[in-house]
Order: sequence, then C-alpha cells, then structure tokens
Amino acid sequence: MCFSALAIFIASLGIFALAAQSVRLRMKEIAIRKVFGAKGQQLIGTLSKPFFYMVFIANGIAWPLSCLIAQSWLESFAYRVPITALPFLVALVISLTIVAVTVCRQMIRAVGLNSVIKLKM
Repeated sequence: MCFSALAIFIASLGIFALAAQSVRLRMKEIAIRKVFGAKGQQLIGTLSKPFFYMVFIANGIAWPLSCLIAQSWLESFAYRVPITALPFLVALVISLTIVAVTVCRQMIRAVGLNSVIKLKM
C-alpha cells in the first residue's frame, strides 16, 4: 500500500509538472483568449482536454492487458473468480479525479492572472 501510494504521488507530481509547463508555454495564448472574451471555464476546459484524453488512452491500453494477465493468473487457482469491470471503472474514476485536481489547479491559477501583464512580456 505504501509503495502504491508513493507511485501515485510521483505520477501526480509528473502530471503537475507537465501541466505547469503547458501553462507556461501557452500563457500568451491564454491572455489573448481572455482579451477576446473567453470565459475562465472555457479556457480551463480547452487547456485540460489533452490531459483527460491521455488518461482515457492509457486506460484503454491498460484494461485489456491487465484483464488478460489477471485472467491467466487466476486460471492457476482451484476456485475460479470472474473478473468484473468494477475495479477497472474505479481505477478510471480515481485517475480522472487525480488529473482533474492536479491540472485544473494549474489552469485556474493561469486563468486568474492579469492578461495585460502577460501580453507585455
């Protein structure tokens, strides 16, 4: 459990750094969109979509592989246990929650900055 929590924490730090770098690189774009009248919710949605797509793609790759591996491992036991979709859905919800908290925090901070100052830089 401790090592799993540590791995999740390290992955969250990686997502945080990736979001911070993405915001830093797109700061002028954010400022221009704000000047042209984009709302904060629209900006957060637009900027965070790629991160959510990555989570869905990663889960799409991991689900079949983990299902096959777990099925072959469970076949070696005397009592058969069926594999349900519930653990996979829980993992998806947890990973989406972690990404939402991590990425949206960066995006909210970037949207709240003064656009004029960022355009002058």
